[in-house]
Amino acid sequence: MVVVPDTSALVSLAIASDESPIELLFTEYKVRISPEVVEELEEIASYEDTHAEAATRVLDQLDENHIQQPSEQPEYPLDEGETEAIALANETNAEIFLCDEYGELSTVHALLSSPRLLTTPKMMEALVLRGVLSAEDAQAALSEMVDERSWRNNSYVTQFLARFSE
Repeated sequence: MVVVPDTSALVSLAIASDESPIELLFTEYKVRISPEVVEELEEIASYEDTHAEAATRVLDQLDENHIQQPSEQPEYPLDEGETEAIALANETNAEIFLCDEYGELSTVHALLSSPRLLTTPKMMEALVLRGVLSAEDAQAALSEMVDERSWRNNSYVTQFLARFSE
């Protein structure tokens, strides 16, 4: 199953200190990343904070098989990384587009041709349902994401935390 993520989702999955969510993404799925997303990860990695460490963990997972340039560069009302990632997801008929841009999810959804839109919490749930991540580990990783990604007041994310504790 092909997954095309945007930068924010990759950083979110890699922010967990045990690193299993980002590792599972790369072992359980065929991940394709646009060059613009790689550039954004490199820029984030140049800082000295938790997000930089997460971006570095993502970059450590990458090889040339993961990076793919879409043939078209559409003009969408999103940043360049999201735009290029959506173009790649549509062009490759990816099954999943992974995105954490909660303020723009309706726009992202409208721009996707056939890929299913998943957020990081939903991807964590998919990993639990596939039996490759325990609910306890998912809850711990998502709790860490909530703190580091400033999602404390995000009701959507809070609902997933509750699901993992049931």
